[in-house]
Amino acid sequence: DISNNNSEKQNLSKFFNNDMQTPKNNENINDKPQPILNQTLNTTNININMNMNITSINVFNQMSLSLNLINEEEEKEISTKNFICLAQLGRGSFGEVYLVQKINTKKNYAMKILRKERIMGQNLSRYALAERNVLSLSNHPFIVKLNYAFQSMTKLFLILEYCPGGDLAKHLRMEKKFEEKRAKFYLCEILLALEDLHKRNIIFRDLKPDNVVLDSEGHCKLTDFGLSKEGIDNDQYTKSFCGSIAYLAPEVLKKQGHNKAVDWYLLGVLLYEMLTGETPYYDKNRNNLFYNIEHGNLTIPNFVSDNAKSLLIGLLQKDPKKRLGGGIRDAEEIKEHKFFEDVDWKKIYEKKILPPKAMKVSNNMFLFSKPKYFVDEKNLEEIFGDNSLKGWTFINKDNR
Repeated sequence: DISNNNSEKQNLSKFFNNDMQTPKNNENINDKPQPILNQTLNTTNININMNMNITSINVFNQMSLSLNLINEEEEKEISTKNFICLAQLGRGSFGEVYLVQKINTKKNYAMKILRKERIMGQNLSRYALAERNVLSLSNHPFIVKLNYAFQSMTKLFLILEYCPGGDLAKHLRMEKKFEEKRAKFYLCEILLALEDLHKRNIIFRDLKPDNVVLDSEGHCKLTDFGLSKEGIDNDQYTKSFCGSIAYLAPEVLKKQGHNKAVDWYLLGVLLYEMLTGETPYYDKNRNNLFYNIEHGNLTIPNFVSDNAKSLLIGLLQKDPKKRLGGGIRDAEEIKEHKFFEDVDWKKIYEKKILPPKAMKVSNNMFLFSKPKYFVDEKNLEEIFGDNSLKGWTFINKDNR
């Protein structure tokens, strides 16, 4: 702890160890207890006044660490001592997310904190490692960037790219639905992100508005990879029963095994929701919802264009073998659909197409009056012994 004041230490310790509350929206299910990262934290969905001079916030008077001593080249080990906490972004069953600032660069990040006692106690460490592994190997304009991963005796930390534009769920709540041009733009960027994952034999499995965030310019980024599955080739299937209630594919409900085609079904659900404001088979009764997903007829409102209808029918095909994109050609088959006939995919990838809606970052998020410094947990190792999760630590080469 860089503060010499005991009462301040106790307050900070209490602050960073508050019991988490479980969000009620977009309930997730899994064959294990609630899976990590899919029900909890959209790491970047916050509105904040970026014009505020964050670096001018008064820091604690008593500090035992000279901030000038931290040098980027000397950071062979990264830990909480390298960051100050500016605001809380979200919380969930397994941890919380904070807006933090790296002390020596003044750059803002989203810090996702996961509590080991809750993860390892419920045998959910593989979900945390899935996110860390997928993100550490990802370098794509439409996938949120992982900058660092490290751990203390009691917590796991992911330092992620901070996107102030919020998630699509927030925008849909405010605007009900999107114009087709805007929905198409988002769909193109998301499709390219999924294509990249599939080329690396990764299926996302939890595509929904909550897990698509917007950067400061309004471009999409996939986030929350706790349900991702690695090592799924074109002819391989996985039988995990997981996902979010309203976004489950028919083959997942039937427990018949699923592959990359599950992501294209979810892409169809997302497009449907962006265009109409609701998911295709929604019902307040869970049993009715599940029945509709498996057996219900797809109804598309008349105001949806013919090309969009055709794409929705192809993506929401209940049989994954007949689904658009369900074959060996994967994303290429979808990109050739007439809905995308005017799309220049190279310009989309290079971000040369301006987002249809500019981001307006509002001033409705409370910033701490003073930055919070994290409690040093080094001494806990002597008390509890080694509680490390192997293969967790990561430093992105761009930060070295």
